[in-house]
Amino acid sequence: MIFEVSEVAVTFRSAPLILVQYSCLFSSLFYLSVNDIFCESKHKPASTEYRMDIDMDINMDFESRLKTFNENWSLTFITPFEMAQAGFFYLGVGDLVKCNDCQLRLSTWQSGEKPLSKHFSLASKKCRFVRQSMKTIKGRMHTFQNWPVSFLKPRDMAKAGFFYTGVGDNVVCFKCLKDFDRWDKKDTPMGEHMFHMPTCPFVISYKRHFNNPSGPYGLTSLEVKTIEDKLHDEGIMLFINPLFYETMVAFHARLNSFNRCVISLQLDINAVCKAGFFYSGNGYTDSLTCFYCGVTTIQCNGDFEPWEVHAEMSKTCNYLFLKKGKSFCDRANAVEIDEIKSNQLKLFKLIAAKKNTLTLKSKMSIQSTKKYVSLNKYNHLIRNAHFMGINITKLLSEKIEEHLFQKLAPNLLPDDMLCKICYREEVEIAIVPCGHAIACIECTLTCNYCSMCRMACTRLMRIHLCINNENDENLKLEPCSSKISSGNELNPKLCKVCRKEEMSTVLLPCRHVYTCIKCAEETSECLFCREDVYSFIKIYL
Repeated sequence: MIFEVSEVAVTFRSAPLILVQYSCLFSSLFYLSVNDIFCESKHKPASTEYRMDIDMDINMDFESRLKTFNENWSLTFITPFEMAQAGFFYLGVGDLVKCNDCQLRLSTWQSGEKPLSKHFSLASKKCRFVRQSMKTIKGRMHTFQNWPVSFLKPRDMAKAGFFYTGVGDNVVCFKCLKDFDRWDKKDTPMGEHMFHMPTCPFVISYKRHFNNPSGPYGLTSLEVKTIEDKLHDEGIMLFINPLFYETMVAFHARLNSFNRCVISLQLDINAVCKAGFFYSGNGYTDSLTCFYCGVTTIQCNGDFEPWEVHAEMSKTCNYLFLKKGKSFCDRANAVEIDEIKSNQLKLFKLIAAKKNTLTLKSKMSIQSTKKYVSLNKYNHLIRNAHFMGINITKLLSEKIEEHLFQKLAPNLLPDDMLCKICYREEVEIAIVPCGHAIACIECTLTCNYCSMCRMACTRLMRIHLCINNENDENLKLEPCSSKISSGNELNPKLCKVCRKEEMSTVLLPCRHVYTCIKCAEETSECLFCREDVYSFIKIYL
């Protein structure tokens, strides 16, 4: 049976398992199943589709899949980036896509459907792409976009072995394939998994390695987890969620993505890229996607404010928290300041209740200052402000942001304060658990391990180095040792209070860095932003 360029001769005696031999002008031999012929011929002339399948390498990477999405791709609610990320390439007609590994074909996509979740749900168990993705927390977390259950975090679901099917609150274990739904507030992902499927290989492995009933210093794991979760919820110590699009971490990569755009966009491209967005359209649409959280926005116009839009569309994007702070996101979503402060004080009361030093599972210690935590005092302030008609939410948010997010030009920064990876930006991140502060945000997001000690990065803490002399008027009120030499005063890493020891603490909740440990213990109010200080964490600059 010869498949010539000009004609097709196929016998159906043993269809659909028969193989068709294709002989081209260059005497190359290819094999196609008749099933493929029948399926694809419904959508496009056979010769074009055959050639597309032939050209697709079984191991094609993300970029190769992305390049198949041309101007024929017309869906606006699913971007080419989402499809390529989910393992699909475009067949060039309608919305028909195909996995180049398991050969799954999908079309007639509906708004709200998630390509990755659908691939996981429908693919053959032999699909290498699906198997590899589901093995990792990162891969499973990617399926939880638009997860509707607010009281269960996607990270906790993924850590319990689940991926999201995209339907209601239904999740499936990647090992035992048991599905779970109808979640209740009292449920815990791992608890439900262990109760209903005690023989699941994932559950057995979890019990063997992680089910330690007590935490450090006699604290129960539940107590430690509660504090760690609250540190994350308050934007202080963020879990490292998997990036949706790792290739777009660098600013210049996001900037270059707009080279694919054929139409004219009335946008400040630099501002858009700084806000974490890259161009995710097919060249003829105005789709923008965040590289970190994967949120996509379309129909952008000249009034488009990227940071505001980002905060409104994605309330949990860690890149947004690292760059602009949780207070910015709360303000964009109209969260009341008394609720914010109440949550913070609950956290610091938990820390203070552990006496002197609390050591988390990450082995990083948090120590309370001598500041007396009084929720009643703060509530009194709130009541007076409301009585006077003051918008305290706006006042405090703007006051904090004014001090936290002022950036110095790189040429004004001391070498000690420059990112040790790119040497262009200031040090902005302390890595947890080791506590090393050596890199800017974007460089840190590219690292799985600390560049100094090679310890794995599990969480990130945004810090604000105080090296600007504009605030010296505040510091003149503090005692300064007469034994300090003029040479020491020029050292930018010296504590701004005693000028003896080097700066080594992050004050909480503002996360300014300007004191040594001894001075931090006595600090009740940050000298830079005037926020109350309740705790501090040791870091290494």
